Amino acid sequence: MKFAFVHDHRDTWPVATVCRVLGVTPAGYYAHRKRPPSVRTKRRAELAEAVRATFADCRRVYGSPRLTRALHARGARGCENAVADLMRAEGLSAGRRRRVRPPQSQAVAAADPPHVLNREFTATTPNAKWTSDITYLWTAAG
Repeated sequence: MKFAFVHDHRDTWPVATVCRVLGVTPAGYYAHRKRPPSVRTKRRAELAEAVRATFADCRRVYGSPRLTRALHARGARGCENAVADLMRAEGLSAGRRRRVRPPQSQAVAAADPPHVLNREFTATTPNAKWTSDITYLWTAAG
């Protein structure tokens, strides 16, 4: 991570200065640049490509658990946490389902109580008019 910062800012500041501030040696930075990618880095890049392709093939609706199962079915190796990390790094997020409310049936619509108050909510005496709102309750009727 530090070497990546040095590499990104080598045109702005001298490499030796950035290395000194970050507590690494310039020789370590140059050795890092010449070093080939590790097996782990290569495997992670391959998994990232497989995640992108599979996510696109699955209509961009799969989350990390289902995407991991789809990857395993295709022969790719990777655990659910690694897939979740790659999805987060790539900016891939599963589509969320919308809750579909069933249409109100005719029987329920006919059973609506009459509007007795007629939007006149002020009362002349205490406990003469009571109102409530139960629209937050989910029922089988909708």
